[in-house]
Amino acid sequence: MPLVFVFSEPCSPCNKNLLYWKKISAIFSLKIPIYGVTLKIYKKNDRIKKAIKANFNIYVPLNLNKFKKTMKLNSNLAQTIILKKNLIYYIKLGDLDPNDYFEIVRKINKEIK
Repeated sequence: MPLVFVFSEPCSPCNKNLLYWKKISAIFSLKIPIYGVTLKIYKKNDRIKKAIKANFNIYVPLNLNKFKKTMKLNSNLAQTIILKKNLIYYIKLGDLDPNDYFEIVRKINKEIK
């Protein structure tokens, strides 16, 4: 059951959500795969991981349009996605708030028990 954070570095909601993503990663990184996917093209993934001080792996899709189509992404908003058996189990577009954070933690806990 992977957790995928889709973001772009210059995106204000993405930067706000990073705090929640880091907390979720700290809680679950030993139990589930956690990935960040940037919608901005970078030459080196390490640069973005260091820039945002991520505690999870960051990937740059080789074909951004194909990735967006496969993941059914229709915007450049920050997105938090939980995958279950290769299907989207949960998706939140835009800003996360404390209630979203607790809902994500609850859903993950439910699935990994």
